[in-house]
Amino acid sequence: MMDLVRQLAISEVVFERKRQDELWGDQSDRPLFERLSVLVEEVGELAEAINETCLDNPPHPNRGGVALIQREATHVAAVAVSIIEAVTRRQAADRSNT
Repeated sequence: MMDLVRQLAISEVVFERKRQDELWGDQSDRPLFERLSVLVEEVGELAEAINETCLDNPPHPNRGGVALIQREATHVAAVAVSIIEAVTRRQAADRSNT
């Protein structure tokens, strides 16, 4: 069961990476600090979703819930993957230039 859950989660992240590429186009030339800024913004949205779901405060249905937590966590993971992709491309370019 754990492997299936992991596969589903990873599939969601891959799908989100494709969606991001379709939405924003080729971002491979973006500096890492810009990618980090996007990642932090996504982490903030995830934190808000978790807080709105788990803390005892007035409900804001459009800012909380497990579905939103899952979506925002997927966004965080996908942006983190985009950073890994960028670093991997940079390493490959550095190796080919030596």
